[in-house]
Amino acid sequence: MERLDLKVELVRRHLSVTEVARRCGVSRGHMSRVLSGKANLDDKLARDLAMATGIPKRTILGEREAAVV
Repeated sequence: MERLDLKVELVRRHLSVTEVARRCGVSRGHMSRVLSGKANLDDKLARDLAMATGIPKRTILGEREAAVV
C-alpha cells in the first residue's frame, strides 16, 4: 500500500503546509520536502502529523490494517 498523498489530504482538510509545519514544530521548508518525498518521514514526524491533522499515523505511513480473523 502506498503512503497517503498527504498534500491532497491537507487540501481536503483545509490545512496549509505552513500551519501543519507549525503544529508539528518543523520548518515549512522541511514539511514541504517531506510532502514532496524529498525528505524522509520518520516515526516521530508521522506521529506529530497524525496529532496535527487527525489522520491516523498508520494511514499516514501507508500501513495496512491488521486483518481481523
